[in-house]
Amino acid sequence: MASPLPTPTTSPQATGPQQLLPPAPTKENTPKVIAQINRAIAQYYWPRHFECAVSCRPALFIDRLMTDYGDHEDDPLAEWLDNMWAVYKAYKACVKYGVENGSPEKAKEAETFQGVLNPFGC
Repeated sequence: MASPLPTPTTSPQATGPQQLLPPAPTKENTPKVIAQINRAIAQYYWPRHFECAVSCRPALFIDRLMTDYGDHEDDPLAEWLDNMWAVYKAYKACVKYGVENGSPEKAKEAETFQGVLNPFGC
C-alpha cells in the first residue's frame, strides 16, 4: 500500500540495500549506544530526507523511517509501534543535527521544530 504522505524520491527505498541503514535503536541498547545510533540516523537521514523534503515535520520523517525499516532484518517496527520513544528520539537527533549541519534554509526550518515532541517526554 502506498503511503498517503509525500515521500521524497531521493530517499532510499525499503527495497534498497539494507546494509546502508544505520542499526535500529531498541530498548536493549544502552543510553550511550542509543545516542550513537541516533547520531548515525541523523547523519544518514539529514542529507537523504530532510534537505530534500518539503518540510522538517515529524510525520514526514516517521513515514520515511517506517518505510525504510519495514523490511529491515532487525524488524524494529513492532517495538517502535508499541512505544514510539526510539522514533521520537531519532527525530530529535535529526533536527538537532540539521540545526548544526544543514543548509542555511533547512537549518533555520529545523530550529523551528526543536521541542516539538517534548510533550511526549522525549
